[in-house]
Amino acid sequence: MVTTLERVIRHSVDYLKDDTEGNERAVELRVVVPLLRALGWRDGDPCEMIPQYNVEAGTVDWALCQKNKPVFLIEVKAANQRLSMHEDQLEQYVRGTGVTLAALTNGAEWWL
Repeated sequence: MVTTLERVIRHSVDYLKDDTEGNERAVELRVVVPLLRALGWRDGDPCEMIPQYNVEAGTVDWALCQKNKPVFLIEVKAANQRLSMHEDQLEQYVRGTGVTLAALTNGAEWWL
């Protein structure tokens, strides 16, 4: 029996194979949000998942929260982007937030 998480991962892999030029928003909607949903996060709950979360250094794509406090930040890039080009950006977002967990992703790769 295939679990929801397995189904989401397979769909994401298929999408990334077919659309290696996917822009940031497409990766977010077709890979990141479905994966977070499968892991139990509720994107419809603004106390749990906050899109375009403002931090001192700018705006990070997603903040995952517990008790209305960010505990995990996610920065999403286009499918064809090399994550090494954006590592400093995520580090700047994390600084000063008190958040110790963060991810940088292009859908295919996830840097934690």
